[in-house]
Amino acid sequence: MTKPSPPRPLFVYSTLRALLLLAWALTGDATKTTAVATLAHPATVHGYARYTVRHRDYPAARKKLDDFEGEVYAPKPVLVTLEDGSTADADMYV
Repeated sequence: MTKPSPPRPLFVYSTLRALLLLAWALTGDATKTTAVATLAHPATVHGYARYTVRHRDYPAARKKLDDFEGEVYAPKPVLVTLEDGSTADADMYV
Protein backbone atom coordinates (compact mmCIF):
# COMPACT_ATOMS: atom_id res chain seq x y z
CA MET A 1 0.00 0.00 0.00
CA THR A 2 1.40 3.41 -0.91
CA LYS A 3 1.85 6.09 1.68
CA PRO A 4 -0.38 9.13 1.07
CA SER A 5 1.48 12.25 0.04
CA PRO A 6 1.55 15.12 2.54
CA PRO A 7 -1.04 17.83 1.94
CA ARG A 8 0.07 21.00 0.16
CA PRO A 9 0.41 24.20 2.15
CA LEU A 10 -2.56 26.54 1.80
CA PHE A 11 -2.10 30.28 1.31
CA VAL A 12 -5.03 32.15 2.89
CA TYR A 13 -6.04 35.77 2.63
CA SER A 14 -8.97 38.05 3.34
CA THR A 15 -11.48 36.72 5.88
CA LEU A 16 -9.59 33.46 6.45
CA ARG A 17 -6.74 35.49 7.98
CA ALA A 18 -9.00 36.18 10.97
CA LEU A 19 -7.85 33.67 13.59
CA LEU A 20 -11.29 33.38 15.19
CA LEU A 21 -12.87 32.45 11.86
CA LEU A 22 -10.02 30.18 10.83
CA ALA A 23 -10.11 28.39 14.20
CA TRP A 24 -13.85 27.89 13.84
CA ALA A 25 -13.55 26.66 10.23
CA LEU A 26 -10.78 24.18 11.11
CA THR A 27 -11.83 22.97 14.56
CA GLY A 28 -15.45 24.00 15.04
CA ASP A 29 -14.32 26.06 18.06
CA ALA A 30 -13.47 29.75 17.61
CA THR A 31 -11.61 29.80 20.93
CA LYS A 32 -8.81 27.55 19.63
CA THR A 33 -6.92 30.45 18.05
CA THR A 34 -3.61 29.59 19.74
CA ALA A 35 -3.52 26.15 18.14
CA VAL A 36 -4.35 27.59 14.73
CA ALA A 37 -1.85 30.45 15.08
CA THR A 38 1.00 27.97 15.59
CA LEU A 39 0.27 26.50 12.14
CA ALA A 40 0.53 29.81 10.29
CA HIS A 41 3.32 32.11 9.22
CA PRO A 42 3.55 35.08 6.84
CA ALA A 43 4.31 34.57 3.16
CA THR A 44 3.80 36.49 -0.07
CA VAL A 45 2.25 35.57 -3.39
CA HIS A 46 3.10 38.32 -5.82
CA GLY A 47 -0.04 40.18 -6.84
CA TYR A 48 -2.06 38.76 -3.93
CA ALA A 49 -2.48 39.23 -0.17
CA ARG A 50 0.02 37.75 2.31
CA TYR A 51 -0.40 34.92 4.83
CA THR A 52 -0.26 31.13 4.74
CA VAL A 53 -1.26 28.16 6.78
CA ARG A 54 2.01 26.42 7.61
CA HIS A 55 2.96 23.16 5.89
CA ARG A 56 0.65 21.20 8.18
CA ASP A 57 -2.83 21.50 6.73
CA TYR A 58 -4.22 18.04 7.36
CA PRO A 59 -6.64 16.52 4.81
CA ALA A 60 -9.62 16.82 7.19
CA ALA A 61 -8.81 20.48 7.82
CA ARG A 62 -8.43 21.11 4.09
CA LYS A 63 -11.82 19.49 3.46
CA LYS A 64 -13.38 21.81 6.06
CA LEU A 65 -11.85 24.85 4.38
CA ASP A 66 -12.95 23.64 0.92
CA ASP A 67 -16.48 23.21 2.28
CA PHE A 68 -16.32 26.62 3.99
CA GLU A 69 -15.24 28.39 0.79
CA GLY A 70 -17.92 26.57 -1.20
CA GLU A 71 -18.17 26.48 -4.97
CA VAL A 72 -17.41 30.18 -5.42
CA TYR A 73 -13.68 29.74 -4.75
CA ALA A 74 -11.45 26.94 -6.02
CA PRO A 75 -7.88 26.12 -4.93
CA LYS A 76 -5.28 27.22 -7.48
CA PRO A 77 -1.55 26.31 -7.34
CA VAL A 78 0.69 29.31 -6.54
CA LEU A 79 4.33 29.89 -5.62
CA VAL A 80 4.71 31.66 -2.26
CA THR A 81 7.76 33.51 -1.00
CA LEU A 82 8.42 33.00 2.70
CA GLU A 83 9.90 35.64 5.02
CA ASP A 84 13.36 34.03 4.79
CA GLY A 85 13.29 34.40 0.98
CA SER A 86 12.72 30.72 0.24
CA THR A 87 9.78 29.67 -1.91
CA ALA A 88 7.18 26.93 -1.59
CA ASP A 89 4.41 25.51 -3.72
CA ALA A 90 0.99 26.07 -2.15
CA ASP A 91 -2.67 26.37 -3.06
CA MET A 92 -4.79 29.53 -2.80
CA TYR A 93 -8.55 29.98 -3.08
CA VAL A 94 -9.42 32.24 -6.03
